[in-house]
Amino acid sequence: MRKEPTKAEKLSAEALSRAFIQDGHDVKFPQRTTQDKPDILIEIDNILIACECTQIPPSYIYQFHQKKHKKTDWNDKEILSITRPNEPHYWLADAINKKSEKVPGYLSRTNAKFAWLLVHSPVEKNQFFIKNRSWIIEALKHGAHINKHLFEQIYLWTPQSGIINYLFQMKLIKQN
Repeated sequence: MRKEPTKAEKLSAEALSRAFIQDGHDVKFPQRTTQDKPDILIEIDNILIACECTQIPPSYIYQFHQKKHKKTDWNDKEILSITRPNEPHYWLADAINKKSEKVPGYLSRTNAKFAWLLVHSPVEKNQFFIKNRSWIIEALKHGAHINKHLFEQIYLWTPQSGIINYLFQMKLIKQN
C-alpha cells in the first residue's frame, strides 16, 4: 500500500471534485491513514464513494511506441516499423476486469456506499491516444459494457478535456 497517491491520481481526484462542485454538489475528501485501496475516497452530498483510478492505455502499450528496431530483429534487413494500437474498448474492458474483483474489499475497507472507476489518460499534456473524439468515447462506453462488474459509475479524465461524462452509470447521485 502506498502512503501517497501518484501524480495522476491526485490530478484525477482534483478534476473529479471540480466537476461535481461545478455541478452544484458538496464534495469532501475524508481523512485516511493510507491513500490507497481505493485510490480516492470521496464524499459527494454526504454519500461516501470508493473510487479507484486506472490509466488507459496501459503502460505495456508504450513499450513499442517509437521503438527503433535492430537489424538483427529482422534478419539483417532494414525496416521501418510504427506500432500504434488504438483499441480503447479493449483497454477499458481489460482495466475493468482487473479492478472489479477488488471492489468488495474497497467497499468493506472504507464503508463506502458505491464504488466508482476513474479512468485517466497519461497526465502529460501531449498524450495522444485518448482524445475527446466521439468514436473514442463510444468505444470506451462499449468497453465499459463488455463485462459484468461492480462499479456504479465509470468516468474518464484527460488533461486536455477534463472529466468526460460517464462511460457507465447505474445510479445517479441526486442533490438533496
